[in-house]
Amino acid sequence: MWLLALALLPVVFGNVYNQPNPGNANNQPHPGNVAIDEYYDILGTGHKDYRLVFRGTPYIRNSVYTAYQDGSNIPPNVPEACKKIDWNAPCNSHYRNNAALNNWQNVEEVLFGIVYHGALVKILRFHGLGTTYMNWFGRDYYEHSCWEDLKYQTTSYFSIEGDTNLRRRFFINHKYLTCPNDNGWFVAVDQSNSPCPWEKGLPYPIFKFASGPTMAVFNNTPPAKTVKNADAIAVFVKYLPGKADEYFDILGTGKKEWRLAFRGTAGVGASVYSAYINGAGIPSWVEPGCNSTNYYAPCNSHYRNNDALDHWEHIDQVLLGLVYRGEIVKIIIFKGKSTTYTSWLNKNGVLQSCWSDLTTASDNFFSIQGDSSLGRRFFMNHQYDGCPKDAGWLVAVDTPSKPCPWEVKNKYPQFLFAAGPTLENWSTGHVWGADALVVFLKYKCH
Repeated sequence: MWLLALALLPVVFGNVYNQPNPGNANNQPHPGNVAIDEYYDILGTGHKDYRLVFRGTPYIRNSVYTAYQDGSNIPPNVPEACKKIDWNAPCNSHYRNNAALNNWQNVEEVLFGIVYHGALVKILRFHGLGTTYMNWFGRDYYEHSCWEDLKYQTTSYFSIEGDTNLRRRFFINHKYLTCPNDNGWFVAVDQSNSPCPWEKGLPYPIFKFASGPTMAVFNNTPPAKTVKNADAIAVFVKYLPGKADEYFDILGTGKKEWRLAFRGTAGVGASVYSAYINGAGIPSWVEPGCNSTNYYAPCNSHYRNNDALDHWEHIDQVLLGLVYRGEIVKIIIFKGKSTTYTSWLNKNGVLQSCWSDLTTASDNFFSIQGDSSLGRRFFMNHQYDGCPKDAGWLVAVDTPSKPCPWEVKNKYPQFLFAAGPTLENWSTGHVWGADALVVFLKYKCH
């Protein structure tokens, strides 16, 4: 989606987008009590979903690295023009959005922009999940840029810290080949005593960038002149929907990328299906244990994340988990693309399953709705052949009226599941009752 947006932007030395002053943005979720005018439609998508978190200004004899790292050299009264993206307005200071950089959570994407003659002329995109405010700018998280060769060419430096000895910051460098032949893509020259001629002649910081589609020699001697001095650099972040505390590291990857969308709690005497569909039966206040992954904490109701389920957009994957004795013991992951909040649970959408035969064995029910006549929801069932021979993988027994003996165990809802690696006979098999059923969402970049 965003690549198409970039392709539509005017081109000057690469991808250029003249950004007008924004109005209020009411169409995207923003974390906390954040001023709406911090958000901009950077890629021309119609959504103001990128938050300005830093702006570096050249030639002001003030370190851009220090300004970004902790802001200790930024004056208390930064001109308002420095906090906006009207690039033609006078700005004689760096700007650091302390609230954003000091609270680096829930960041989905990061954009690094280079400003020249009043426009963003270069944009680099980075993954935000699993990053800190200091390490996102690097090869490990790099996703796309306006320089065609950056993806496959080697880099000797690719970090915000850059070359600390020479104070070359936000440095994307290919090779050091003596001063006349040093080449790369971008450098913030952040000191006055720089060793190479190409770094001299102007007050620091100097933002030098390759103005063409590939890297360039920083020496920039005629006739090529393929390196320009930028008028500003800017960093924008895009957040995942919702709040940071709604996201969890479910799979142990080190990334809090799964958003809790629903929890069904066993034995509370309220329909789990109705709670999932529209929140019926859920009190206005639920215990903190109901919307966390501390499954030992008290929870006596279902929990529905209305924002997540009622705004079913950009879903990449859906994780269905079963909680038993304080732990998630079964996980099934489904495709999220081209689904609705009621259709994702289907056999064709299974990406990963704790049951080895889930996608190969036959089924007679495989949906959230399940067998509505018998109140069997979130139902993944193999067969009906009279109560003693019924068999499957998962069922939410969602009614006090239970026709089969294998359902008559505890107060509804019950979350019965095959405890082994394959389907089980509901009457005679290895079947456990889960304490909770949980649904998590993973969003795709867009």
